[in-house]
Order: sequence, then C-alpha cells, then structure tokens
Amino acid sequence: CVHLFVLSLCCSVTMVTASFIRALFLASASFTSTWWTTNASSSSPLQQHGLMNVAHGDESPIARGKILATMEQAVEDYNAEWVASAGNDAVKALSKRRLICMPLDERFDPPMGMFSHGHVQTGDKMSLPNNFWKAITKSKAEVPWLMEVSRVEGVTQPRVLKEECDENGPIENLPGLLDRAIGGILDSRAPANYCFLPWWMMRALGLRPRDIVDVRLITTVPPGSM
Repeated sequence: CVHLFVLSLCCSVTMVTASFIRALFLASASFTSTWWTTNASSSSPLQQHGLMNVAHGDESPIARGKILATMEQAVEDYNAEWVASAGNDAVKALSKRRLICMPLDERFDPPMGMFSHGHVQTGDKMSLPNNFWKAITKSKAEVPWLMEVSRVEGVTQPRVLKEECDENGPIENLPGLLDRAIGGILDSRAPANYCFLPWWMMRALGLRPRDIVDVRLITTVPPGSM
C-alpha cells in the first residue's frame, strides 16, 4: 500500500510539473503584446478569472507562465460550458470555440504541390483545432468550408495601434476595423484552445498575438454570397 501511495504521488507531481513547464515555455516565446483584461463583475467564465492587463516587459517568465496558464484555463472553461450547453447536438458542440490566436509562420507551409504552399500569409486559411474537422464531417458541410473569426466584446484586447511594432516591423496601416473575418481551413493540427491566423487577417481584426477570439463553422452561407 505504501508503494502504491508513493507511486501515485510521484505521478501527480510529474503531471503538475509538466503542465507548468508547458505554460512557462509558451509564455517565454516572443511576447509582443500586452495582456488582455477582463471585468471581474461579469458572469462569463473568461471574465470570472479577473486577469490583469500585464505588460510583458514588467513580469518574470514564471509570472508570465502563470498568467498564460490562467488564460488557457479560462478559455478551456468557456469551451467546456459551450459543449455542455449543446446537449446532444454533436455538431453544435464541435462547431464553435473560444481560442487564443497566434500568427502563422513558415512552419505551417504545406509541402510543395499542395494547395496554399508558399501562400500561408497571403491566403485566407487558418490552422484550427481538430474539433472543427470533426464538425465538418459530422455536419456533412459542403465545400468551401468557411470559418468565421470574430472579436469578443469585453474580452479581446483593444485594437492594435498604428505606432505599435511586432516582429514583422512597424505597422504602417491604421488599426484594423473589422469585427469579424471569414476564412478557410489550412489544417486541423493547432493545439486545443489555440488558432493560427495569417498576419493580414490579424491586422484586419486589430489583433495582437495571444488575443482571444471566437471561431465558428459557417454552414448557412448561400452560394456566391461571399
């Protein structure tokens, strides 16, 4: 019995340590924005966490890791509530998620000969979690498979300012004024609770890396209307 208790304790410590290391790794990789803030008086799962708006330059890697872990948990809680509210409707449960957005880069470029090769930054395709592919197959959605990315009022950070910079250099255009954008699926290998968008789409929506967005599968668009 003692041996089983020690083994169980060791497994628990290992799992907690692995989760914290993952959060710390994600947090220390190219922070280019201030953190999104929420209103603690709201009843939504994301806002109940009352996250602070923290400038990345003022916090240690451990503090950033804790904040990112809280963000991920808040998004996970919202998505779990959405799935529960869908009841027995499997398509509804799979067709929408609240996600942390990040920019696409060359690692997402498909092999030569495949559609979108060499055009991940100029096309409208995004990398999404696998639940959206399951939603497409279950709903028997017809091509083109369209996804709507939208800002979340009260959750998404204020729009990017003209004077701000990122790893692509100075932003010369005015802040993106779109509240939502339509695109397709590049692949379905993004981690749960994350999505990866082309830079032009993020700028059109006024988004920073690690901003929060809603993504949903659209199946009711009339042909020729987009």
